[in-house]
Amino acid sequence: PPFAIINDSDFLETLEQRDWISGISEAIKVALIKDKTFFKYIADNAVALKNREMEPMQYVIYKCAEMHMHHIAQGGDPFESGSSRPLDFGHWAAHKMEFMTNYELRHGEAVAKGIALDVTYAQLVGLISEEDLQHILDVMIAIGFDLSLPVQNDDKIEQLLNGIEEFREHLGGQLTITLISDLGIKHDVHTIDMELMSKAITKLNHQFALN
Repeated sequence: PPFAIINDSDFLETLEQRDWISGISEAIKVALIKDKTFFKYIADNAVALKNREMEPMQYVIYKCAEMHMHHIAQGGDPFESGSSRPLDFGHWAAHKMEFMTNYELRHGEAVAKGIALDVTYAQLVGLISEEDLQHILDVMIAIGFDLSLPVQNDDKIEQLLNGIEEFREHLGGQLTITLISDLGIKHDVHTIDMELMSKAITKLNHQFALN
């Protein structure tokens, strides 16, 4: 582990817009699984964050770093040797979509899409309400994320779904996918209904269809 990590906000000014936005997906991730109040802050400041206002961005970075550090230092599994990796929320699909697009997607862009997919699936299995789902998606859209998935046919859907088994292999044993049962409440599952996940992909792409 590093002795220290320095966040220099002057560096943020050099980022392209898509990179500025990309990092926010990791803050959305940790807020959704750990802190409803933090997610409300992100929601309330979505337009300000999109517009590159430094004060809310600095707070989001600080709070996100604080929450990640708390998880690593006090979560009982600092090197993630166990099967439960809540900070990988949204990442099984993100890693696969990065590969499928030959890494044209930024990591944060893929994570945003992965989160959108997993909360859509969570709604379909009855973990969260349609209202909460739409609120989460609306916040991400307001920040500037494109939530369409890079899957235009059944073969691509099948390729994306293969990412679930690859993620299990990455974990080294039992499949554990982190979902949410409420804003700020994580919910781990060990099986995925592939038919429902396919339906979630279709539902998300129907709402945010690729041009």
